[in-house]
Amino acid sequence: MGDARKMAFSFSAAAVGACLTLASLPATAQAYPSKPVRVLVGFTAGGSIDIVARLLAQKLSESFGQTFLVENRAGAAGNIAAEHVARAAPDGHTLLFSNTTPLASGLSIYKKLPFDPRQDFAPIVQVVDQPMVMTVHPSLPVKSVKDLVALARAHPGKLNYGTTGVGGGHHLRGEQFMMYAGVKLTPVAYRGGAQAQNAQLAGEIEVMFDTVPTTIEHVQSRRLRALAIMSGKPVAQLPGVPTLDASGYKGFDASGWMALVAPAKTPPEILARLNKAVNAALATPDLRSRLEALGLTVAGGSTEALLALIRREIDLYARIVKASGLELQ
Repeated sequence: MGDARKMAFSFSAAAVGACLTLASLPATAQAYPSKPVRVLVGFTAGGSIDIVARLLAQKLSESFGQTFLVENRAGAAGNIAAEHVARAAPDGHTLLFSNTTPLASGLSIYKKLPFDPRQDFAPIVQVVDQPMVMTVHPSLPVKSVKDLVALARAHPGKLNYGTTGVGGGHHLRGEQFMMYAGVKLTPVAYRGGAQAQNAQLAGEIEVMFDTVPTTIEHVQSRRLRALAIMSGKPVAQLPGVPTLDASGYKGFDASGWMALVAPAKTPPEILARLNKAVNAALATPDLRSRLEALGLTVAGGSTEALLALIRREIDLYARIVKASGLELQ
């Protein structure tokens, strides 16, 4: 066989081999995403989870060359959006960007959930850790956690705190604090965190256990007073605000988190592509700096790490709910 014929044969064999390799990949992974991807958020626009979801969606749109569109489906402490995603086609075109409520605490709060977070979702990646902060309206005559506890003990149940409904993060953080402090506050439910915070800014409720990203601006402008960081570490963006641990409640740590999940049975190849893209996005200086400016800690990691986190949190909330004596919804 001449050199030219040998070269032609070699090239043809390589081309055939490449084609066979591509053909061996699942068609869904090759084509993904073949249309705009819906990213459902179970809370109203303007809250911290909505802010982060939109920042991430923009990065994913750039990475995949296809639109990732954030859709707010608020209600039932995030469970409406979660149920929709749990029942969606497992093709990677409908995702859930969620906090701890639908993915962890719901099993301990509701008698019957229309989905099971242990079976109906495929973990993709944890995006951030989210510290919480305890705030009061400036009209309340308290300057510290000690002052708040003294006032609450003097007037049991008279102080109100805002929530997004039974079982939501705001609500359970309040229950966790009341257990530690031995006080009674009254939860008042709103449609979303933004509405609850607006009520606090207006003086309709006195206390909030809210996220740092949505609270920083109001604390800095002195429209709200921060009494304590509820996670184990101080927050650089709120200098001088002590942790609850440092305020006398040793071991208190109430950090939230946000994660991206897909419907169960989504092809592993699609989950892997999304995991890689999110981790790459979180490594970019612009997104990382924006998230850190909000008081968030960038997470990232593997799908297995997120699965382990969800399982740990399910156990944690089961203990909190049992100890608080909350009636199942």
